[in-house]
Amino acid sequence: MADALGEDAGRLQAWGIARRVETALYVANDGTIPGALGGMGEARVLADLLGI
Repeated sequence: MADALGEDAGRLQAWGIARRVETALYVANDGTIPGALGGMGEARVLADLLGI
């Protein structure tokens, strides 16, 4: 996908992680803390797997 878009793969990976964090923050803002923590955990695992 990165090649098709002419972007660096690492940049797209970091963007995806950032969107997961952003979603978790929105969920936390709505008062659903367990859901937000789950989203943050998913973002952390993905970042670790990708070496970000």
